[in-house]
Amino acid sequence: MLGEVKRILGRTGQEEKGVGNAEISGVPSREALARVLRSVTEDTAGSDSGRLLSETVAGGLLIAEGVVGCSVTEIASGTEIAGGAGIDADRYRTAVYAGEAAIALDRVQYAAGRGPCLTAIGDGQPYLTDDPAELSRSVPGWHEQAARHGVGSVLSVPLPGTRPPAGVNFYGAAPGVFQSAVVSARARLVGRAVAAVLTRRASLGQQAGAEGAAAELRAAAGSRALLARARAAIAATGDVTDTEAFTRLAQRSGREGRSILAVARDVLANSARLAGQEPPA
Repeated sequence: MLGEVKRILGRTGQEEKGVGNAEISGVPSREALARVLRSVTEDTAGSDSGRLLSETVAGGLLIAEGVVGCSVTEIASGTEIAGGAGIDADRYRTAVYAGEAAIALDRVQYAAGRGPCLTAIGDGQPYLTDDPAELSRSVPGWHEQAARHGVGSVLSVPLPGTRPPAGVNFYGAAPGVFQSAVVSARARLVGRAVAAVLTRRASLGQQAGAEGAAAELRAAAGSRALLARARAAIAATGDVTDTEAFTRLAQRSGREGRSILAVARDVLANSARLAGQEPPA
């Protein structure tokens, strides 16, 4: 999959999170881009979501000539972003990016608590600007980083339904890069592919969390059952109540410096030997 993205880009990309400021020779057809992104979304069921996300964002560089950066912004749950509120860079993160321009200008927006990516996610509408001066006035540090990385236009597309809230950002080398309806359609196509991967990632995370909680419940139930059997074994040796049996287990645990569960296993193993049985596993 990544090899196909690199082939269409026409050069070998960097690995890690970004693929560098790839020079795109010729504008790929929407069909070519669709083939790349379709293979990503169809592969979500059994592949690493981080790799798929990187590959999809690399595909974002394909939407037009002059795209020098693409990134995915995520906003922590509960962060207020309307009207520039919630100015806390720790609340925002770039999940993955392609091109140094993307991560540099993402960080400028996070530090300011405002900018195209945050506005698009907050309003639920795409944000397009070809006016660097506008952003330079409203986002501190934008002018310097935009000039350094050669960025003259920005298109940010929100991803409704993703959790945490997210959006895809495209950075163009000159004004007008994203004005075409065809380019806008390609950007939305990338957004749908990114949303598919993010949704898959969230689903896997929830599944892992549920499986972990279930495992903890099973372990707790097993521990309770083990202690109950050990208390019963102690009580069977004399006139000892259940509470007194537990106290004995706890006291021995303290004396020997071992967990009460380890002591309980010893009690059951000894009880089994006395009865001529195999010690429990």
